[in-house]
Parts: sequence; C-alpha cells; structure tokens
Amino acid sequence: MKNEKGTGAVVLLLILPIFMGTIYAIGTQSLEIQKITRGRHLCRSHLLETQKKVGLLLAKIIQMNPVVSSLRTEKAMAEAALKIAIETGDYPAMGAAQVWLKSIEARQVMIARQQRLLFTLVKGQFNLGLRLTQSAIRSELEQIQARSQKSWAQNISPIKIQIPQPPLSPDIPDNSDTEPRIYTPKEPFIEKAAVHASWITSLETTDRIKEWFSIKTKNSDGCSVSLEEKAGGFQPVLIKGKF
Repeated sequence: MKNEKGTGAVVLLLILPIFMGTIYAIGTQSLEIQKITRGRHLCRSHLLETQKKVGLLLAKIIQMNPVVSSLRTEKAMAEAALKIAIETGDYPAMGAAQVWLKSIEARQVMIARQQRLLFTLVKGQFNLGLRLTQSAIRSELEQIQARSQKSWAQNISPIKIQIPQPPLSPDIPDNSDTEPRIYTPKEPFIEKAAVHASWITSLETTDRIKEWFSIKTKNSDGCSVSLEEKAGGFQPVLIKGKF
C-alpha cells in the first residue's frame, strides 16, 4: 500500500508540471492573441486617421496646381508686354506692364507661402500621428499584461514608426521661396506615402513559476497604412506590413 502511494505521488509529481505547462501554454496563446488583436486594431485605427488628415492636406496642395499654372502663363504675358513696351519706348504701357507683373509676383509669393504651410502641416500631422499611435499601443499592451503580471514578465520593444517624406514632387527645384510649384504624386505613390509601424513583445514565466516550468515567447507585430489616389483626392488604405 505504501509502495502504491509512493508510486502515485511520483506519478503526480511527474504529471503536474506537464499539466501546469499545458494550462500556461494555453494562457500564453490567449494573452498573445489579445495583444495582437488590440495592438493591430489601435495601430490601424490611429494610422488610418492620420493618413486621412494627411490626404486632405495633400489634396489641397494638388488643387493649387491650376492656379500656379495660370499665374505662370499670366506672368509670361506680362513679361512679354513689358518687353514690347521697352522696345517701343511706350512709357505708359511700360508702367502698366510693371504694375501688372508686380501684382502677379505678389500672388505667386502668397501661393508659395501657402504651399510651404501645407507641407509643414503634413509633417506635423505625421509626427502627431506617430506619438499618438505609439502611446496608445504601449498603454494597451501594458494594461493587458498587468492583468497577468503575477505569472508573466513582459517586455515591449520601442514602437518604431517609419514616416515618409511628403509624397509629392515639384516640377522645379525647391530653391526659391517666391516661386510656387506644380506638384504631382511620387511614383509608386502607394509605397512613397506608406507609414509602417512595428514592435516586438516577449513573454516569460516569472521566477515563481519557473520552479515548475519555463515558457518564453517572442512576437513581432505591426501595421502599415498608405494613401491611394481616388475620386480626385487621396484615401487611406491598409497595405501589407513590413515587420
């Protein structure tokens, strides 16, 4: 009888770690699914909102192209009128052409300033979206982990977000503060406009649990959101992630 009890105790000691390990493995999987689901949801929702706002700003820049083109044509006409007035010695026409030309150049300066402001807002929106996304993801992952901190030790890597340069190309070099540009989308646009976010989380059983067994996991995750040209503007779109 004593031998049977002793054998049962030995079997129990052998089976218990396996049983507990299985339970914790299931718990690990559940915890990882929660983190993946919530992390990706927050990543996508924040970056989609960021790209939506960026898309509106880029559309405003593109919508200024006809005005820029019209001013260039008008300026060429004014310069031609001034040249003719100078060649013919027509001083009244010369004065009128100079006034006309200065008016056009003043409007060009105003448009150029508006373009620079819009590009500044684009960069600011990207940077704001980066900070909000990083904060939301980290906060959510830490809250999930806090609910099981007695059993698991978690590490969250820095949440990296790659922000693109404004995905528009000027038709002339950016070496003048007074000359407005005509902008067109860089190609391939969906790649040039993409924002990529990535992070790594790891789980490991705490020292108290390691007395029975040890489990350690590492998971890479993230999301990517870009813009696509649609209906005369730019719409945010989910794309395949780089993580």
